[in-house]
Amino acid sequence: MNFKLFLALNLCVVTIVLAQNKGVGIGTEFPQETLHVKGSLRLEHPSQSEGYLLQVFDEGSMKWSPMIPNSNSGTLGNENGHTSDIPSDTYLNGFITLSPGQWLVKVSLLIPTNYNANAQLNDPESSLIYNDLIIKVLTHFSESDTDPTRTLDYVEGSALNITGSLVAPSMYGMVEGYAILNNTLGEDKTYYLWGKSDRFTITSDLYALDLFKIGGIWSENRIYAIPISIN
Repeated sequence: MNFKLFLALNLCVVTIVLAQNKGVGIGTEFPQETLHVKGSLRLEHPSQSEGYLLQVFDEGSMKWSPMIPNSNSGTLGNENGHTSDIPSDTYLNGFITLSPGQWLVKVSLLIPTNYNANAQLNDPESSLIYNDLIIKVLTHFSESDTDPTRTLDYVEGSALNITGSLVAPSMYGMVEGYAILNNTLGEDKTYYLWGKSDRFTITSDLYALDLFKIGGIWSENRIYAIPISIN
């Protein structure tokens, strides 16, 4: 072997061994970290593509991934909605389509009733009945608009139900909250909003007070999602 080449290789080995005690420097003699690069960096990987971002996972591995998409809006409501209480799981005419990854999904759903405030002014007894009434609405996501079975894509620790209530004599209430869904399908997936209601009264329900057009087109009704991570 050429003596000069042998000497150069040995010097490189010595330099690297010495540098490992304090860190490895590329373009600098005084590394401040385990690996300190001074200058431009080029990282090539089979997963790379134009516009991709470098994603780091919990165990420290990395890959190039598509840019996290913007927030995503769903659809909630039709013209009429449901004009009575919903004692069993019912599709609420709401859905959202999510690309692969984890999403923080928010639901806002008005709880309207057929309460007529003017009519109750002339009937003091009815106001007592209304004051005793609470209607609770529970919603969840399914992967079907015909099957209410809760999707398995809820992330551990996420709320499984998004709930709200109406407390009389208020005319309205709200369902409002968040769930975390993880679409691992590898393609876009649609989630459908289902719900049911429970009512609680202390006195007899002498005066009927029912939900009115819940799931209808109200300006308060919204489903939207914010990306947390991408698969």
